[in-house]
Amino acid sequence: EVIQRQEQSIANLLEAMVEQGRHLNHQTRKIKLLEEKLAANTSAQETFEKMAQISKSALPTPTPYLTSGNSSTTMMSDFPSDCSELFDRGERANGIYAIKPNGSEPFMAFCDMSRGHGATVIQQRRDGSINFDEPWEKYENGFGDLQCKTLF
Repeated sequence: EVIQRQEQSIANLLEAMVEQGRHLNHQTRKIKLLEEKLAANTSAQETFEKMAQISKSALPTPTPYLTSGNSSTTMMSDFPSDCSELFDRGERANGIYAIKPNGSEPFMAFCDMSRGHGATVIQQRRDGSINFDEPWEKYENGFGDLQCKTLF
């Protein structure tokens, strides 16, 4: 009887160990996912820090894309349609650039060049300080701070 109880106790312990092993495997998978997210966030944080350094300088204007015509008026030409076009032209630094998508008026946009292509940043939450409950007109015209990269 004593041996039978010990065998049952051992069987219960083995079952508990198997369950703990499954639980540890599950936790290990969660940790790996979190590590991957942390690595991605660290890369994003480095980009944010670089953007903060860039934003300390004066807000750029479309001047690099302005050319003088034969007359005294200045004509706008050769605006890229988006940040990927800037990247294709050889631009590699994250920053604020003048773009002119699909025949619109030129405007300043933040370009993320850090992933091997140019990405036009349309929306980026930073610290929760921007209220997104805004009327459609604000979204049409844009709001937020271009220097802080929290714009829409």
